[in-house]
Amino acid sequence: MQPEDSPDSRPSSVPPPTAPPIRITGYTTEELARHSVFNELNIFPGRPNEIIQVDWRCGQCGYNLRGTMTGARCPECGSVELFRPPPPGEVSYATWYEERKRRASGAKVLIMLVGVILAGGPFAVVGAFLSNIIPTFLGPIVIGPATEEIMKICLVLLIVETRPYLVRREVEITIAAIAGALGFAVIENMLYLNMYVTNPTIGLAIWRWSICTTLHVVCSIIASRGVVAVWRATEEQKRAPTLQLMYGPLLLAIITHGAYNAIVTLMGIAGIDF
Repeated sequence: MQPEDSPDSRPSSVPPPTAPPIRITGYTTEELARHSVFNELNIFPGRPNEIIQVDWRCGQCGYNLRGTMTGARCPECGSVELFRPPPPGEVSYATWYEERKRRASGAKVLIMLVGVILAGGPFAVVGAFLSNIIPTFLGPIVIGPATEEIMKICLVLLIVETRPYLVRREVEITIAAIAGALGFAVIENMLYLNMYVTNPTIGLAIWRWSICTTLHVVCSIIASRGVVAVWRATEEQKRAPTLQLMYGPLLLAIITHGAYNAIVTLMGIAGIDF
């Protein structure tokens, strides 16, 4: 006969001890969060549907699916959301993102924004120089515009891809993109008018500081819409950034820049000078 206080004599209704809450800290835990099974598609066989009790956005239209059943069609667009919120306390990208966002101080966010604003232009200039190492007739029309537009938004895109919780509002991305474009345009114009061209005319200087600078700013604003789309999807859906969302606006910015360079090249061939 077993003693009264032996483990086997405990009532079966006594719940087991609960595990301590998960803390999302450190590089290793971040990697675990990014590769958590709870980030995967909702395709496990026999997994019952349940009511979504947290804010959870439709991946197609962004509608808040809170209060609807997983696996059901979105009331707004009719698509079926293939992801579901992770169970409470489980490690996932969503829990990592919310924890890091909660812990990010305003000072850290401000330092990030100022750093990207100050470094964006010079960083893009370095990239532009590297793109000219191998000269080609397609350089001014294809390679140059592609390199410059990518490099001008590269730093803010890096933040959105790796530390999206440091961005609080969409306008911060646009400001960083405009600052990068202005920084790049200023450095490029100074080099062009003082090193590349001997005795530039007033007309050329006005053209560079007005039209060329405006071109860089407009193209960066176009490209930044793609970065905003990546960040917005991460913020609303609490899933790892999807860089495919930026390809369309970035391509449009490259085409716009390349078209301008092609027009200027043709004007030079036709003998039209400033």
